[in-house]
Amino acid sequence: MLKNVASVILISHDLTKSLGWDEHEYKRHYQMTNQLADRDGTNKWPYLQLILYCLPKVDLGKISDPKERAWLEFFKNADTLDSVPPGSPEEIVMAYERVRRNRVPPSVAQDMLREDGLLRNMAGVLEEERWKGEQQGLQQGLQQGLQQG
Repeated sequence: MLKNVASVILISHDLTKSLGWDEHEYKRHYQMTNQLADRDGTNKWPYLQLILYCLPKVDLGKISDPKERAWLEFFKNADTLDSVPPGSPEEIVMAYERVRRNRVPPSVAQDMLREDGLLRNMAGVLEEERWKGEQQGLQQGLQQGLQQG
């Protein structure tokens, strides 16, 4: 017997317009179909699914399925919450616990932020050094040109 497999893709930016989604659409759910089967409904193969969520479009208050709402709340907020929301299903409590165990210590997080700042500034530093090199090259070229006459 085949086991169901669902791949969930979390889209962190609002790409719905570029994906051709409706304005209020936050989810697409695809199932594999056998394109060679007849069209009487037997061509669906539910064992492999693809589910896309556009997280910025998710309005938790409008999701009626409590498990889906709990998972989406986890995906949207797990990194900012200090405690598990009350009434969360067991598997979501486990997911929060895993996130909590894998949190980076504050000193490491500060180092990462500082390094990110340095890397973001690196483009400016490289541009400035490139400009200095060009200016130096122009000066050297002018001096050589004057010397050679």
